[in-house]
Amino acid sequence: MPFFLDRRGNYVSSINEFLRFLPSDRVRSRHSWMAYARDILAWSDFLEERQGKASVWEATRNDVLAYHALRRTVDPETAISAGTWNRAVVSLDRLYRWGLDNDIIDTLPFSYSYAVKFLEEKYVISVNRSKEKGAKKPTMRFFSPEQYVRFRNVGILGLNADGSIDRKYRGRTFERNAVMSELLVTTGLRIAEANALSVIEVSDLRPDASLKTIPFMLPAAITKGEKSRQIFVPQRVLKQIRSYCTIERSEAVHAAQNRGLYDSPKWIVFRQSNRRSGLREDGKRVQWVKLPPERRRLAILEDSDGRREPLSLWLSPLGTPVSESAWNKIFYKAAARCTSRGFPLEAYPHKLRHTFASNLKDMLRKTEYEGNILRLIQLLLGHASIETTGIYADESPETLNVTAEVTDDWSELLRELEQQAR
Repeated sequence: MPFFLDRRGNYVSSINEFLRFLPSDRVRSRHSWMAYARDILAWSDFLEERQGKASVWEATRNDVLAYHALRRTVDPETAISAGTWNRAVVSLDRLYRWGLDNDIIDTLPFSYSYAVKFLEEKYVISVNRSKEKGAKKPTMRFFSPEQYVRFRNVGILGLNADGSIDRKYRGRTFERNAVMSELLVTTGLRIAEANALSVIEVSDLRPDASLKTIPFMLPAAITKGEKSRQIFVPQRVLKQIRSYCTIERSEAVHAAQNRGLYDSPKWIVFRQSNRRSGLREDGKRVQWVKLPPERRRLAILEDSDGRREPLSLWLSPLGTPVSESAWNKIFYKAAARCTSRGFPLEAYPHKLRHTFASNLKDMLRKTEYEGNILRLIQLLLGHASIETTGIYADESPETLNVTAEVTDDWSELLRELEQQAR
């Protein structure tokens, strides 16, 4: 979790208490914590450097107006978008409402308009008047199946456009990178969720000859909203993951073991428990499904012979867990390779999540699925706004069967396009 220090290096208690409050106020994503922190930092710097105020709690309505002018109108070249401004307003509004509730301030620096709404009964809502109307909604970008296969083959695997081997390509870890892209595009996982998967979870996924798609319950500890959900992993993707573990990952682990990398005290050492779902840390039993991503990255498994290897599934050639930022760079370079070969592309991990959702929606329509398509997609993607619907869908075998069939169809289409490319 981010935290604030002042110019002298002192701990800024009030702001840090607010940041620690966020998880209990339904803000559980580490990325959201950082977004709040950056918005507060920019505001704090403005108040100190432009307005001469030593604390964010001294802000007034006039400060908000001056900040809006600076960020939105003074210099068109450096102005932020209306959407970015509105996000900052949400962050600061939450900070000051928390400050008011905790008796740090007496009045809010924002003004509000009010409206009466009716649902089952009448209630009043307040709207921060500093927010701008008409902010552009973010555009969902995704690959067509053909674009994705080209991105995977040319950008990640380093093949030529006709599917032949490019002898000049010097890419490393291309098998690992290709497996990750396949996993994202066929399951809709967030990169943070996929990157937090453990090698134990993969080993527990048992192939079933009667199924082309294996259901898997994603642990709540690694999801954005800390709520488990079911995803469907195609058999062919599972085979690719196991191949990566057997060859590329195994080589990285052995090389790191020979260097003594895992003997460092920075790691958290776990030993396999007698029970399948458990680990032991200093004699205490721990359920590995409850380990959050930050502990998974530092977790080392030690077997009965004293050999150690990381719990993380995705490893660098040095044997260390891959960071989320590294995946962004990998996808950026793959897109740049495609562009240099005459196929201009923009690629980032979240685009594959969008691709999964877009193509799943199209295929559900083709199957004449009678349920609420958007609700089902929200369930599979793990969006927080469908808790009630999600409980119903989890208990519906018909819904899960349709989802598995459609996911399998999408995976089969990718396989056919890949064969055509070759």
